[in-house]
Amino acid sequence: MTPNTGNCRFQGYTCRIISSLGTSRMTHLRFDLRKLARSMRHRFAGLGRGWLVGGAAMSLVLAVGTVYLVTGCQSTPQSAPPTVDGTLSLEGITGEPTVRVRIVTASGMAELASAAPLVVGPGPGLTQGQHDRSMATPVRVRREGDAFVIEPSGGQATRWRLPTLHVRPAAGQTVTVNGKTYPGAMSIHPRPDVAAVAGRGAAVPVDVVNHVPMEQYLPGVISRELYPNWHEETFRAQAIAARTYAIVQRMSRSKRHFDLESTEASQVYGGTTANTRAIEAVASTRGIVLTWQGRIFPAYYSSCSGGLGQDAAVAFPNGQNIPPLRAREHGGWGAKASTYTWGPIARDRATFSRRLAAWGRARGDAIAAVGPIRSVTATAANSVGRPTQFTVTDDAGKSYLINCESLRHAANYSAVGLPDLKSSAKLKSSFIAVNVAGNRVSITGRGHGHGVGMCQWGAQGIALGGYNAASILAFYYPGTRLQRAY
Repeated sequence: MTPNTGNCRFQGYTCRIISSLGTSRMTHLRFDLRKLARSMRHRFAGLGRGWLVGGAAMSLVLAVGTVYLVTGCQSTPQSAPPTVDGTLSLEGITGEPTVRVRIVTASGMAELASAAPLVVGPGPGLTQGQHDRSMATPVRVRREGDAFVIEPSGGQATRWRLPTLHVRPAAGQTVTVNGKTYPGAMSIHPRPDVAAVAGRGAAVPVDVVNHVPMEQYLPGVISRELYPNWHEETFRAQAIAARTYAIVQRMSRSKRHFDLESTEASQVYGGTTANTRAIEAVASTRGIVLTWQGRIFPAYYSSCSGGLGQDAAVAFPNGQNIPPLRAREHGGWGAKASTYTWGPIARDRATFSRRLAAWGRARGDAIAAVGPIRSVTATAANSVGRPTQFTVTDDAGKSYLINCESLRHAANYSAVGLPDLKSSAKLKSSFIAVNVAGNRVSITGRGHGHGVGMCQWGAQGIALGGYNAASILAFYYPGTRLQRAY
């Protein structure tokens, strides 16, 4: 069925609705704007001076009803260079992509198991004279010098000179790696760069990368990113955002041996899952992505924005300066998060100062020279008032400018000679205020994560307010469309 489209305007904001409903049913889509306006006024109330909502923030459409969408079908992504603004064309997608997720980093050994023997060998583009072999599991793999040492269950160890080792399960089976189960196949890559730094001699650490079709990957992401009892519309919104983000990473990072990390550095991924809500959310939104001006972009998201979003261009070194990824007022939709406001966190001034300096030395930043700090002050903010830059001044009167996210990472930095930080003592975001008094540094803050794009706790709040996934995404990524990529 050819989808129908419609436009809805509310206080100057145009929301393009793409519906799978027939023409005769389009009139039944209901937009309860008065309810939304009342909700927004209520949720922004009490935030205090500097947190008021202007007309632009209220220019919002939340659609209630089915709004899943449309274009042609396509399949395997080709590497596509991003434009100046960091967006990518959907034309390179010609079917469901396979993503490469690094699930083990620089480990001395990997143990792989499956319900049936694993196929181990050179994999695609077989090396001259080398052939795949079937091996009983568990199979233990390590790297020594220029060769993999492979120990199958009940068999003799084999040395195999290959640049990369590929492991795939029997049809319909999964692979367990170091105790976690994953769909798809695996590749194992030597890390001589790490070995050289660590001085391990002949032993070379390895990375393990999961090669997994996108729609099998996503349930393992959103089941880890969201609480299992959260609303199904929150899960659907998360599935679309995570798919959009992952496709951009797949299309723009082909020169590395992986596209994504399995940690918060990309998206948290735990492999297979029995979470039916996550599985259903992925299936019901299959192939659907967010686009801006017809192009796909990295749909960043974080746990809780604390009421105000951040600019991608501020939060990330190569962040995209496009409207959907610019700061906006998020209001109190995420106020139920325990990290909506947090602190004070108390730190020792001397150690805090040393931590900033250690981070600076590791990154080649000028703050490496900082002495005992005297003050940390927000000296720049984005369009909605969230800090973007801080000035750190030490006892010698020297001042150092530092980006907000850099300050968060520096304050949480771990290095030899520095005491370990408990999770409760770490800065949860860069939306902070810092007070230095005597030998004490006191930090209060709002939110958890970088604050760009969708706030997960806010998405849950909007879903509980009766709005669907398309509505959630329209709020957090204004000016975007939902399109089917494959």
